Amino acid sequence: MVRRASLSQIMLIIVLAAAMLIARAASAQEMSLRAVYNAVSGVMAPLWVGQEGGLFTKHGVNVDLKYLAATTAVQGMVGGGEEVGLVGNQGIDAKLEGADLIYVASGLPTFVFQVYGRPEIKSMADLKGKVVAVTQPSASTDYAMRIVLKRNGLEPDKDVKILYAQDIAAVFTSVSNGNASAGIMSAPTSLKAKAAGLKPILNITELRIPFLFTGMLSSP
Repeated sequence: MVRRASLSQIMLIIVLAAAMLIARAASAQEMSLRAVYNAVSGVMAPLWVGQEGGLFTKHGVNVDLKYLAATTAVQGMVGGGEEVGLVGNQGIDAKLEGADLIYVASGLPTFVFQVYGRPEIKSMADLKGKVVAVTQPSASTDYAMRIVLKRNGLEPDKDVKILYAQDIAAVFTSVSNGNASAGIMSAPTSLKAKAAGLKPILNITELRIPFLFTGMLSSP
């Protein structure tokens, strides 16, 4: 299912770029498109494949692709600095606040995360009174952590303190150096966590919790 979604996202970007090219009546010139992705994770592979495989330039689109963490990516689109983005749920929050943005497709409709913890953490119950790390407020990592804490009888911000580390790499660092007892991660960072001796506590992916995990967001 993930592979099919990824291929669909690649084709979607190409179709969107072609449509914008026609709309701008620039058939004789190469089009430039500012694109962003908001996580260093395998779920962002469609954009990387399109860029590194030369698929965008093959279809006459010069894509300026950059990484901006979590909510920062959508803020860049709201401010007009970016035109399209493969992002998470943050576009919904921006839309509710009046931003002129639209999701044109959903790539992954559930969380794709794992909770990794320090060796002494054996289960979610062991996190009571501890600190857990996520990326940014209202990011998908934040929502996922709050949901699974509640499902395991723990109240976020009361039973468990949430540390905002800014990005997935920093979540790993926070857990590794002991600033947090556990954190939400995704591949390839989760592989790095396992190699570093951190322990898998919960596979959130297997829970199949409905959520707009990745979607193609566009500005007018």
